[in-house]
Amino acid sequence: MNMSVKYAMFFCLAFFWPGAEVFSAVGPGGGFREDPEKYWNFRELEKAPQWRANPFPDSDCQGLKAMLVKGKGPKGTEAEFFAYFALPVTPAPAGGYPAALLVHGGGGTAYPRYIRKWTDEGFAVMALDWYNQRPVVSNDVFKASETAVGRAELPGGKRNDIVANVANMTLAHSLLRSMPEVNARKTVFVGLSWGSWYGSIVSAVDPRYAGMVQIYCGMVTRRNGSLINGRFLHAAKNPMWWFVNTNDRNITPESAADAWLECPRVAGKTIVNRLPHSHVGFDFQGCVRMAKHFVCGELSLPVLSDAKVVDGRISARIVKPGKGVDHAKIAWTESADPVSWKREWKYAPAKVDGGSVWAEIPAGAAMVYLAAYERDEGRFSDLCGTTSFVELQGAKTSNAVDAFVAAARKEYAKDPDCRTSIVSRHAQGQAVKNADKVPGIVGWEEIEGVSNVRDIGGWTGLRPRRVYRGAELVPPQKKNGECAKACISAEGRRNMRERLGIRSDMDLRAANSAARGKFVSESALGKDVMLLSHPLGSYMDIYGYGKPLDFGKALKEFARPEIYPVYVHCAGGADRTGTLCFLLETLCGVSPVDATIDYELTSFSAVGHRGRSRESVQPFALVVRTMNTFPGRTFADKVAYWAEKVAGLTPADIAAIRRNLMTEAKKHE
Repeated sequence: MNMSVKYAMFFCLAFFWPGAEVFSAVGPGGGFREDPEKYWNFRELEKAPQWRANPFPDSDCQGLKAMLVKGKGPKGTEAEFFAYFALPVTPAPAGGYPAALLVHGGGGTAYPRYIRKWTDEGFAVMALDWYNQRPVVSNDVFKASETAVGRAELPGGKRNDIVANVANMTLAHSLLRSMPEVNARKTVFVGLSWGSWYGSIVSAVDPRYAGMVQIYCGMVTRRNGSLINGRFLHAAKNPMWWFVNTNDRNITPESAADAWLECPRVAGKTIVNRLPHSHVGFDFQGCVRMAKHFVCGELSLPVLSDAKVVDGRISARIVKPGKGVDHAKIAWTESADPVSWKREWKYAPAKVDGGSVWAEIPAGAAMVYLAAYERDEGRFSDLCGTTSFVELQGAKTSNAVDAFVAAARKEYAKDPDCRTSIVSRHAQGQAVKNADKVPGIVGWEEIEGVSNVRDIGGWTGLRPRRVYRGAELVPPQKKNGECAKACISAEGRRNMRERLGIRSDMDLRAANSAARGKFVSESALGKDVMLLSHPLGSYMDIYGYGKPLDFGKALKEFARPEIYPVYVHCAGGADRTGTLCFLLETLCGVSPVDATIDYELTSFSAVGHRGRSRESVQPFALVVRTMNTFPGRTFADKVAYWAEKVAGLTPADIAAIRRNLMTEAKKHE
């Protein structure tokens, strides 16, 4: 990419533009997801709206049909919106032109320059202004910069009404499809910045697009209460391809990875280091390429599978080679700076080996991804396909923990019967201190007033940011002499709700525990967080010495996609939580060695020592040895047999749990 090329850089995203509608960040029942039918009636919007010729001469533009379209205003009122429609100068192909709906970003409008760009590529184009404005054009409008295109307000004044805008975008698509020159079966949505946030809603409302091109945004931002926070992505109905900047100020790599887990129709993704963020995104070669793929059947950009991380190596299958994968790169950052656009990214060559791409992960990397390129990378290095961002398990752990995990993997592989444990000499009886936290491999989280909190994702095959485990959540008002050692602070509660995005609280404590109280009716994180109460025993209880069916009921919860991210805890997050997480992890293909290490990591928390050979206190070793007696080719097969025959799960339950928690790479092994 020639970074010396200068553009007027509009940062197109303004989350809380004056007049924008803001809603609760949670849906019914405390879940994040919502049904788009609650807000939009597609059967009404799929009908082509009436329109009239534009009456404002200063918005007319040669070669473009300017129109005012009958649409929606605030709170269900009727209001007109401005749009341009244009056709290529080339003869129409059989069946009509393929067509694109261009949706501008924040601060933008329907730009004639980009409409001409896309008609020159062979598309019929419709572009609307969703600010209740119209463009004011000059004689040189096809060469003018974005800032040279003026604006004039329509009746009612400038606004950004999300419900009305999504309705109007759907109506604009209906109008576009109704044009006699257009092939109604070959339409594509191209949304840029704010337009891509809208795209993540439109895809849940309008199933008629052959594909969606999402430029820059459209991610999951759970702490943002707006309707554009990704709550509808689960209902996406069209194939979607994203073009993303590593250092965008409007999204984070974490929110992008979350969106790609949430969306069921991800066709692929292109991540580019410091991709310029402005309406110049409509010029990206990769965007035009993917639009033509969706509507004309041209070759897509390369497509990579989810990345797999094993023993310091990251790899991905080449699902589609595009025009041929010529070379590949590994990208990584050593920074875990919460201000993600400040992170510095580095690149190195990766190996293209037959049908896969792989590279050794550089020391100190906190986040990585792989990119597969064709021979020509393109002006903006956007002619590539990438994996998602991979957050290496925890950028918040200690050197002692790193040393323990490395040593344990080596030693425990020789000792599958759990006869010995080495955790005590590494933990040295000390909790991980804040000052010790440096980039590492375990997903510790610092939550004020709660100990032993960590992400179980990141072990080979498990998705990150889905299941967190730790000690009990005790509201401040319940602190007393008989209560737990600490109570969650307001800051800790805010971190769990907003930063971790916790939707549900799985409480494994007995109903009459001192800290819990006898009648807990809501989570300590708030009424809008689902409380999943499953009092459990631990260890050998799973085999009939206690209540294995209780474990089965708790495991069944993980088949429900609406509970994620979920926080699982007992009192200390050690024994009951450790047993349940061991079952969950190994059911999803985590090796018994790594699942055992995760159990022992509690030794680095304030809770105290937990070793796999500590049979005199609690027989964790027997849990592993007994599980090995069940039928099955792999340990995961043995756990699945136990789950079905002993704990009462069905094959559908097990499949749903794996679907919710396992990476795509692990599912296909």
